[in-house]
Amino acid sequence: MTLGLLEDRAVRATDKRGALFADVSARLEKARLEIEQRFLAGGAALMAVRELVGELLTALDGIVSSLSDTNAQFATERLRHAVGELRGRIDAERRRQGELESIVSTGATLEPVIREMKDILRHLGICAIETKIAGADSGEFLSFADDISNFVRLSDEEVTRFVSLLRQIGDQLNGLGSESGRAVAQIGEAFPTVSATLVGAVDTIDQRRRQLEKTAEHASGLMRNVQTKVGTILSALQVGDATRQRIEHIQNGIRLVSEMSEGGEDADALSTAAHRLFTVLLEALHADFNVQTRQIVVTLQSLASDAQSILALHGTLARDDGDRSPMQAVESGVATVRQLVAGIEQAHRRTSLAREETARLAGQLLDDAGSIGNLRNVRDDIRCLAINASLRCARLGAKGRAVGAIAGEINAVGDRLGQAAERVLGSLEQIRDQVAHIFDEAGGADISGELDSVAETLRNVNAGTDRHVAVIQRQGGSVVSRIADIARDLDFGSSLGETLGDCTRVLRADFPNTKVDYVNPLIRRFAEHQIGCYTMASERDLHRNVFQGVFSSTSAGSEITITHTTATNSTEDFDDCFL
Repeated sequence: MTLGLLEDRAVRATDKRGALFADVSARLEKARLEIEQRFLAGGAALMAVRELVGELLTALDGIVSSLSDTNAQFATERLRHAVGELRGRIDAERRRQGELESIVSTGATLEPVIREMKDILRHLGICAIETKIAGADSGEFLSFADDISNFVRLSDEEVTRFVSLLRQIGDQLNGLGSESGRAVAQIGEAFPTVSATLVGAVDTIDQRRRQLEKTAEHASGLMRNVQTKVGTILSALQVGDATRQRIEHIQNGIRLVSEMSEGGEDADALSTAAHRLFTVLLEALHADFNVQTRQIVVTLQSLASDAQSILALHGTLARDDGDRSPMQAVESGVATVRQLVAGIEQAHRRTSLAREETARLAGQLLDDAGSIGNLRNVRDDIRCLAINASLRCARLGAKGRAVGAIAGEINAVGDRLGQAAERVLGSLEQIRDQVAHIFDEAGGADISGELDSVAETLRNVNAGTDRHVAVIQRQGGSVVSRIADIARDLDFGSSLGETLGDCTRVLRADFPNTKVDYVNPLIRRFAEHQIGCYTMASERDLHRNVFQGVFSSTSAGSEITITHTTATNSTEDFDDCFL
């Protein structure tokens, strides 16, 4: 075969490979542009999702923070304590009412004694008249009768004043005490239902709080998992930039071969060596791209599954927080209980006023200078007058016998008057002791203030929770839809992977089996120039493996057996990629 024929064949082979390289470069350029577009768009979409997930996490953390607040956690306990305080106040007022009723009962026992005293005084008045009749002819007996009449008149006045004061005690007890008693009875009757409704509403809120907190914590964990996966995918998307660079390195090699082959004597040898290099580089690129994008797709599918869980939790959060009736019941219950508190406090003031007035009047009645104390003096005076009259009658003999009989009756009646007065004084002392035992149990916790504080705490918790749930309701669906779009758009296997595979198959189909002189100056210049454009260690290793004769002491013209091993996209490769 002539030298010219060999040269002609070499030229045709070089042209054929040039066309093949141009076709591969054009396909790679299309893939490179699509990679730029899809990976950049996917990265931007993932960044937007990460921002939305961050907002959702902030909202979920806000829900957990609001619901786990110490004041919120102990709201039910505080309300129960306030309700218990009110129950204690009601029970105390009932006891006070019972003590007032006991005083009224004691006062009622005085009425027959007072009637008896009135009867005794009327009887003494009759005795005075009989004394005047029997001793009409004796000035001494007439004077005795006048003294008895005066004592009866004075005693009647004292009893009248006593009855007036006693009626004032009755009016106080029957007025303020009765009003207070009716109020306490009404409050006591309403309290069980009102308190049960209020505590039940707060218990419902507390139960929903715990349920919502549990849901929010679960959702927060899911969101953090999504956030981690988004970060993992964003990191993995570096494969797009790495792939773009590796494509550009192959395209750079194709251009370099084209430039160095123009008019060169060893163009066919150069294109053969370059063909081997491009095939190896593309096979490694295709394998790495498939592995890494498959991992991205798997993570995206997992992310899409998490998105469905987010959607379900989104609905759960909306349902858990949608019912406003418990809080409305709390607001209504607190308002009603505040009315009960105001009523019991007013009843307490009335009871205290009745107690103070009763104590004052009882003390006034028990004063020795008061009316009943004077009755004891009247009794003693009457007895002295009766004894004196009896002694005088005894000296007069038969003439004084009638007046003496009357004097004896007066003495006996006066003694009865004294006994009645002692019973009255005993009852008054009992009333005074009863009044002293009515303790003033006012004060203690500010029930209304505590209830208002609990309602305000729950109101603030609900407002904060509503605000955060609104964010979740607004953004939750957007996150789910965006994740679904990303999972669909970043599935590279159906397009980009196929393009890279087609390029690899085209090069492998015409893979040269001829020996190449790797110490050829043109090939050496190409190998040394091309290795300088790589940015990843794996590319340089593959390049050195192809051009062993250039980068080692391998003898010229020896056949190189190329064994392809898939280069993994290691952290070192990515670090090199971005140097």
